[in-house]
Amino acid sequence: MNWLRRWNGSGCVQGEEYSEGRADDACILWGESRQLCARPLLERAKEMIGWDAKYPCRDMGNGKVRGVGAALAMQGSGISGVDTASVGIKVNDDGFYSLMVGAADMGTGCDTIFAQMAAECLDCGMEEIIVHGVYTDASPYDTGSYASSTTYVTGMAVVRTCEKLRDMIREKGAQYLGCSSDDTEFDGEDVIDLKTGRTISRAEIGNRAMCSNQDALYASEAFSSPVSPPPFMAGMAEVEEDKETGQVER
Repeated sequence: MNWLRRWNGSGCVQGEEYSEGRADDACILWGESRQLCARPLLERAKEMIGWDAKYPCRDMGNGKVRGVGAALAMQGSGISGVDTASVGIKVNDDGFYSLMVGAADMGTGCDTIFAQMAAECLDCGMEEIIVHGVYTDASPYDTGSYASSTTYVTGMAVVRTCEKLRDMIREKGAQYLGCSSDDTEFDGEDVIDLKTGRTISRAEIGNRAMCSNQDALYASEAFSSPVSPPPFMAGMAEVEEDKETGQVER
């Protein structure tokens, strides 16, 4: 990572090449055409270490110099074409939703994140989403809950599943209203017949679906991304070196 020491806030880092670029460019290329915009991290790290006052080095006397260096680290997360997540969601007879996930909440708050995402997709309150924790004998498959994989991969499975369930609720509501699903709209609480203005609530749909129903209001989807959302960090260090002996002190 020695080449990163050459970054001075106005260039662009590409692979192991350094070239002058726009002031808002400080990126690392990964894959064929994607890049991680690292400028905010580098700017913050520069501020914390006092880079401008210390770069490239200072003569400390007695044959010693003190300089600063920088490095970027990246963790594979939501690995493209590898990580997969499955999610299931159903409408209960009281109109509440049960969300089944395979990502364990290890203190990261992912259960809350999934409830927030589902509530936004379904236009309801978070309190109406019941998230069921992981039980390996029954939970949908998930590669694992770590780093950005949880929000990005499992979260996208939640979004896909909720979008599918919305259509199912609208179609079932249209059936009960006796109209075409093309003439209806679901606003999160009611399915509305746009031609007549008649409505049927989500709770009533969920309750009626418990009897004499051929279509369960349950949806399941999976997600695996062709691209990766890797988390990355910037670190900077101040190092003192004896030019005669090569001894380094950090």
